[in-house]
Amino acid sequence: MVPRKALTLALLVLATAAAASPDDDAADRYLTLNEAVAFALQHDPQYRAAVYGQQAGAEFSVLGRAALLPSVQLGGNVARNRQDRKVEQGQFGRIEDTRFFESNNVSVRLTQPLYSVDNLGRYRDGMARAGLSDQTFAIQVQELKARVVERYTALLNATERVRILDAEGEALMHQSRVAQRRFDRGEATRLEVTQVRTAMERWRADILAARGALAQARQALAASIGPTAVDEHTVVFDARDAALPLGAADFETWMADALEISPAVRAAEGAIEVAQAEVTRARGQRLPRLDAYASYTSSDSDTAVTVGQSFDTGSVGLQVSMPLYLGGAAQANLRQARARLSQARAERDAEVGRIALELRQLFDQVRALGQQHYALLAAADAAADNVRAAELGVAGGTDSLGDVLAVMRTEREVQIQLLDTRYGWVNAYARLHALAGLLDDRAIARVSAALQGGTPPPAVDRPPTETRTPPAKAVPRLQLSPKLKMGGPIEAQR
Repeated sequence: MVPRKALTLALLVLATAAAASPDDDAADRYLTLNEAVAFALQHDPQYRAAVYGQQAGAEFSVLGRAALLPSVQLGGNVARNRQDRKVEQGQFGRIEDTRFFESNNVSVRLTQPLYSVDNLGRYRDGMARAGLSDQTFAIQVQELKARVVERYTALLNATERVRILDAEGEALMHQSRVAQRRFDRGEATRLEVTQVRTAMERWRADILAARGALAQARQALAASIGPTAVDEHTVVFDARDAALPLGAADFETWMADALEISPAVRAAEGAIEVAQAEVTRARGQRLPRLDAYASYTSSDSDTAVTVGQSFDTGSVGLQVSMPLYLGGAAQANLRQARARLSQARAERDAEVGRIALELRQLFDQVRALGQQHYALLAAADAAADNVRAAELGVAGGTDSLGDVLAVMRTEREVQIQLLDTRYGWVNAYARLHALAGLLDDRAIARVSAALQGGTPPPAVDRPPTETRTPPAKAVPRLQLSPKLKMGGPIEAQR
């Protein structure tokens, strides 16, 4: 007779398998990596903030050009005046009266800087800050795409873990029935039955943890691409024979391209340009300034002595201004600006060093994980053969169910290690491109096609990649139905 716990677990496995089977309507609703990135560009709040920041930064170029262009100012006033007049006339006495009059004044002045080091510094500062804003935005775009790749593959990983554990649960149920039959016939000891029960309890703990990780992975991806995109699409995860030509060219090529293309390096160079502009502005505080101006003024009763008189005055001239004493502020500003320039150059060198170190680590990681991936493919095949051999050994009386359970657990561990290695390989590949500033639409399409088991588009305008395709196997592609409750307890899905 099958124990109650074993029956409960059997029902659980059947319910899980039924929930995991896709319906006909959802069979074609796949969420590819390309689509996930497209959704993130519309939904991700960090990206939207970066877009607004880039739009604000682009205005620095207009502000910089304005420092060198002419400016036109319009001024005017209208007033109601009261004048108490006292006029001494000597022997003729004294006149005292009060009169009211209106006065108005309108003036237009055009000013064109001819020589101003400060304005030149403002222009350079605006152009440098606009360029820095563009590079900062480019960094955030690369980070967004790498983040979506990581969250997408995390969901794939978690989904496949659940599938592997579901298959293990079914196998354990079969072994439980085998153990009970052998025990009833006197061919097995109670120890074997207990071993199977222990394995099933361990499996129960593992499936609970896997489903919790699946719910978290789903929520993390939804935070980037929106919950609607996750709910309305079926997630396609790659089969074991997915083509992952994610090699890397020689490191010197990657390093040269990173120094030329990486937005992080360009942003560090942009910070140097901003600091140089600050030095120019600081120098301009101690230098003379020359402006050309033209003005036109129309006034009526502008002063108390011109009551009832109106004037139209036009002027064209040059204006020179020269600071003589600023209390030491000009020298302090110049020293401060030069120190910041040295700081920016040192930070640029530090950034180049950081990129070189991380690029080397990611480069080595991509190659190592690729080699591990293919080795683990062979290990997974060998583990599956061991399980079949152990089951035949039990049937022939040479092995015990404990041996079967041991090789089954080994097979599960190898499969999960293969998952971690495969998606770690994809993430390292994406991070390598992001660090070099090469995680563009073509790179995303390449990874997306590889994950779907298709033929990736060729790499263009980037370091050449080594292509190594594992042996093809006829493994069906699995689907995750939107109806599957990814985050709740197992009991809720019975």
